[in-house]
Amino acid sequence: MSNAAAIVAAQRIRKERHLVAHLREQGATSSANATTLDGQRGLAQAALRGLLRHGAVQQTSGGGYWLDESAYDAMRAARRKRAFLIVGLMLVLGAVVMWAILARH
Repeated sequence: MSNAAAIVAAQRIRKERHLVAHLREQGATSSANATTLDGQRGLAQAALRGLLRHGAVQQTSGGGYWLDESAYDAMRAARRKRAFLIVGLMLVLGAVVMWAILARH
């Protein structure tokens, strides 16, 4: 991942956390307490789409949004698991490369 891609990914996660914080501040943690979100643009819109896709944010028929805490927790746990898996694979790959280099000498 290039530096630019890492920066964009970090900014998107920051926008995601801002959306979640906003929903929590508004008490929008159930469909009965759904709130509207002003027009999201750019990375905020992408973050909202991702939250909706994972079911962490739900949209009511009236256009309100609310945070499904359990789905959000599950989404974050899956993200952490993926990150640890990637780091683990990179460590294993690094060890194999080092072993191959040392075995040749």
